[in-house]
Amino acid sequence: MRVASFAKEANAGHAERVGEHGKGNTYAAKWGRRAWEVTAGSRARVEGEGNVVTERKTPSKPVRLPKTPSRYFSDRLFSAILGPLDPLRDAPQTRPRGIPPQHDCLTSKRDPTTSLRAMFESLTESVSAFVGANFGGPVPRGLPALHPVTRLSPTVVRVLGGNPSAFTLQGTNAYLLGTGATRWLLDTGEGKPVFITNLRAAMKAEGVTALEGILLTHWHLDHVGGIGDVRALMKREFGAKQPVLAYKHVRHGHDEMEVDAEAVIRVTGTSDETERGNDANEIDALKKAIEQSRSYVHVRDGDVFDAVPGVTLRAVFTPGHAEDHFCFVLEEEGSIFAGDCVLNGNTAVFENLSQYSASLDTMKRELQNAVASAKNSTARDSNRGGNDLRRTSTTASQPPGTLYPSHGDVVVDGVKKLGVYAKHRVTREKAFVEALVKSWETEPARGGLTQSELARTVYGNSVNWLVLKTAVWGIVGQHLQKLVEDGRVVMEKKTPWFLKWPEPLFWRAASPFLAKEFEIWWERLAMETRYRPSAREMSESTSAAT
Repeated sequence: MRVASFAKEANAGHAERVGEHGKGNTYAAKWGRRAWEVTAGSRARVEGEGNVVTERKTPSKPVRLPKTPSRYFSDRLFSAILGPLDPLRDAPQTRPRGIPPQHDCLTSKRDPTTSLRAMFESLTESVSAFVGANFGGPVPRGLPALHPVTRLSPTVVRVLGGNPSAFTLQGTNAYLLGTGATRWLLDTGEGKPVFITNLRAAMKAEGVTALEGILLTHWHLDHVGGIGDVRALMKREFGAKQPVLAYKHVRHGHDEMEVDAEAVIRVTGTSDETERGNDANEIDALKKAIEQSRSYVHVRDGDVFDAVPGVTLRAVFTPGHAEDHFCFVLEEEGSIFAGDCVLNGNTAVFENLSQYSASLDTMKRELQNAVASAKNSTARDSNRGGNDLRRTSTTASQPPGTLYPSHGDVVVDGVKKLGVYAKHRVTREKAFVEALVKSWETEPARGGLTQSELARTVYGNSVNWLVLKTAVWGIVGQHLQKLVEDGRVVMEKKTPWFLKWPEPLFWRAASPFLAKEFEIWWERLAMETRYRPSAREMSESTSAAT
């Protein structure tokens, strides 16, 4: 659109005139820490709310906006806090090919709340990793010691992330997948230097000289934290000229950028002819965009990755532990890389119990189908008097139905393990209901139990205080939400006794324009949430007792 149309955006509040420039007025977008001028004779487009970008080859000269007090403090906030942690702070201002326009975070001035959310996600993950490693306690007893690098099958090599703790068990497992000089890497640890040492040793021992790409199960730091280190290793010691693409289900709205893999290959070809056929600046910009910490090739349910000899990987969407969680089925073995859905040595945490339960069922069906298919194949081979040549190797393949977890050793009988996980969730749910019923029968004046009280009642001293306040607290909350939805538990919000007398004063002080906001604030921060068994649950408990 031309400047005249841009002026309409200014009238609508999406942009503002910041001065005179040449023959026409200069306008700039209100959103973002930087603004770009749009002058007479140039064309521009609006991307998102207030994101106006010129279509000229070279970005315009930055324009400093008038410093109102609110803008002054917001600029200081972004530059001092958000700036150093912003993963796209150095992104080029022209959109190179290979970046889908609808998810173009290079040229659009993003919503500050999106960047802020990404910053706090990264900060929370970093703090959680630090606290878990230093205060979470040692690795649970009874778990076997795992070698830093282990060949598990002809096509699977496990590489430890070097971050053992009560939460991560022996550490985060990464996997080199395939045969030959080029392979896939599944997950990258949390960024510990020892992981790169282990990965380098594994690649040299296996004769690996290149990575086809990095497959990621989900966005948590202990799985994506080492992406930058892996790329640096490939450039420094293996002479990689092109950036290694990372493949993950992109969470749009979380400051994650989607990269078009086909366009990347087309634009950043290694041949001289390709280099001459594309603008060098555009290629450099695209390479830089790919290497941003939140840039991924989008993975969808059912996507197949078969570019590496020896392995065919199929992506299976398994949300619950995280909203973007994916498992990968290794078709040749009939096994699954389980990510954080299953841990060998502890139970997994989750952010949505209903989704997590459905994902466990999905994984169980996949393994059952793999086991049945293997049995049928074995029967056919026996009738023909032949053998399955795919499994002939110096290292035996894992049997069909195997789980490769991201934490802990290999689970040979994955179907049984998933059944144990499902049974454990039912057992925990029963324990929560029984604790609520007992509390209501013995102390009805108490009004039920809070989430923290229920966690202490059921788990007691079986876990340390940090695990109780973090992982256990979240698990209890998810179970309570499900029980409330099922009608087995009643949730009531009450004002604590020490806040009852100032509550009317707070309400009176709140202006009519802030009444709704104050109500939300009060409910979230001041009111106490208690849970008690429903009348139906109490009657069933009484009937069972008699």
